[in-house]
Amino acid sequence: IVQMLPGYDQREPENAQLLDELFGSVEMTMLTLFMLSLGGGDLAPIYSILEPDLNRVFIIAFCLFFQITLLNILTGVYVDTALKFAMPKRVQLATTKLMHAMDDEMELWGFFSNHFDSALPIAGAEFLAKLQTAKVR
Repeated sequence: IVQMLPGYDQREPENAQLLDELFGSVEMTMLTLFMLSLGGGDLAPIYSILEPDLNRVFIIAFCLFFQITLLNILTGVYVDTALKFAMPKRVQLATTKLMHAMDDEMELWGFFSNHFDSALPIAGAEFLAKLQTAKVR
């Protein structure tokens, strides 16, 4: 955009001052584009005096790209925060894991409860017979 300004001085002197104010230096061009993309400046007067059409397309594409990028960043922050609040807390996870471990232990004790009444070790055949029951499968 800054490179197109010298041609406007000869072709359209009435618009040259406005363009020089808005796009006279790289810093002013960056500020103008930033203001246009956030709604701090009016696009209509700039759009009407810009030629060729490629410059108009560039301004519109820049504003559109900036808005989509800003929306993407804000959506990412929102979704990340929502997911952090939706995750269970560490204490809740530890309690759930402990409860499952205790349930497994009680089921194992119940599975071998009739054998633990005796002081003899469990035989291999008896252990295999227990493994073939429907409850284990």
